[in-house]
This record gives sequence, structure tokens and C-alpha cells, in this order.
Amino acid sequence: MYLKWMFRAGLFLFVGWLLVIGGVFRSLSYALAWPYTNLLTSLGMGRLPDYSQRLETNGIAIYFTLSAVLAVLLVALLEWLVLYVIKDIRSG
Repeated sequence: MYLKWMFRAGLFLFVGWLLVIGGVFRSLSYALAWPYTNLLTSLGMGRLPDYSQRLETNGIAIYFTLSAVLAVLLVALLEWLVLYVIKDIRSG
């Protein structure tokens, strides 16, 4: 039981690292950072840091969030494919 979760966590970290290093979501994250930063600015949550600093921080946060979500989906897809192949081998 613990071995399966350790394998999942290790695979998630490895796939996430590959996605972050590969730059899969670089252009998308910085394109989404503009409207996201403008939305947060319009909410007016008190004193905020410089706009360019917030824009860069939000771009990085979106980049890592998208990479983590895709890593979770890829690990789930890989597990589903492995279980499907094992089921197919046992039934055939």
C-alpha cells in the first residue's frame, strides 16, 4: 500500500520536474498572468507590491500550478493505462 503511494508521489515529482524544466506552459502562463494580475488589482486588497513584480510572481505561480495539474493528470492516465493493460492480459 505504502509502496504504491510512494511510487505515485515519486512519479509525480519526476513528471512535474520534467514539465517545469521543459517549459511546456511558459507562454500560456505569462499570457494568463496579465488578466489574473489585473483581476487581483481590481479587487483592491490593500497595499500591493509593484505591478511588474506581481505580474512576474503571478506568471511563475500559474506556470507551476499548470505543470502540477498536468503532472497529476499524466500520472493518473499512466496508472489507468497500466491497469487496463493488466486487465486485458488477464482476460485474454
